[in-house]
Amino acid sequence: MLNAGQGILNDMNSEEWTYRLAIHEAGHAISCFLNGVGFDFVKIMPHRRTKRCGLTKARIATDTTSPTKTHRDLLILLAGYCAECIKFGNGFKEGTIRDVEKAYCRALGVTSSEKECSQFMRDARDNTEKLLNNNWKSVERLADKLIEKHYITGSEVIEIITNETII
Repeated sequence: MLNAGQGILNDMNSEEWTYRLAIHEAGHAISCFLNGVGFDFVKIMPHRRTKRCGLTKARIATDTTSPTKTHRDLLILLAGYCAECIKFGNGFKEGTIRDVEKAYCRALGVTSSEKECSQFMRDARDNTEKLLNNNWKSVERLADKLIEKHYITGSEVIEIITNETII
């Protein structure tokens, strides 16, 4: 799966790469805001060869034993992937795969079987897609600002998205 994603990205020009990255990070930031999780900033560093091209610095709690908190955390972890899927039809890039792996590991910690974990992940993905679809204007608006500025503080993000948020 990772190789397929890298192929897609290698075919993209710099502007497409930057836009995809901005959509991904905007998804995380919108999900943080709508799930009541604080965050310090969101940034993109649009360079295809860097290890970390974008970051939403969220203040996610370390309590991994609560299914409710874990579900909320999955909504945030999966939001970049889901935003890419909504906009581009796929979520194939290295950072996206790492986000999904982190979400899966968190889900394993609060479920008792592989089947239950898979269902927990599907539910979280479906809820994340619904949340982002309902607030897509905010995702795009924040992505546009990220392309323009590359770094936005948490308070600036809140100002940008409260003008568009539906919840």
